[in-house]
Amino acid sequence: MIVLIDIKKPMLREYLHSQFAYESDAFSVFRHNTFGKALCALVSKSDLPVKHEPSEKTIRIRLPNTKSIRSHRNHFLYYTTEDQLKLNDLLDSLFDIDFESYYQAGIRLGMMQKDVIHNFIINRKLVSMIGDVETLKKRQYRKQRNDLEKLSNHLLQKIHYRDRLIKSTLATAYRLNASPL
Repeated sequence: MIVLIDIKKPMLREYLHSQFAYESDAFSVFRHNTFGKALCALVSKSDLPVKHEPSEKTIRIRLPNTKSIRSHRNHFLYYTTEDQLKLNDLLDSLFDIDFESYYQAGIRLGMMQKDVIHNFIINRKLVSMIGDVETLKKRQYRKQRNDLEKLSNHLLQKIHYRDRLIKSTLATAYRLNASPL
């Protein structure tokens, strides 16, 4: 069962090579990973062919013959525009999680940042990125900066909450003409 889907980012299209076998111009999807399960879960069927204009972003998916989509046999398969957006977001998130866990494991082992990123590129078959460590390095930097900003905002909220609590306690104590201690 072949179905077409548009994957927006070239890096994510390459990343699929590390997730699924590529045979006869199509990725053979299996349900052993999260993205494979999502591809099977979100596919739609139609009695009539559904128009899909192929582009450089279009990839072919060969779905497995599983219980969840057996009723789709002898139908035309497609992904709605909304489902394609969801699948792109999911794939992007899975890539981020995979990269982050690989990166953190490499750093914990004492490897240099450049080596960890280079190994990830090779291991995940990101062919167009070989020699381009900077793209993932910048991605990691932005993520770390974003995490730091979130932590900073959380701490500021905590400080403001405690400050309001202290001021409220003092105001109540002075109103009652009692010592706050």
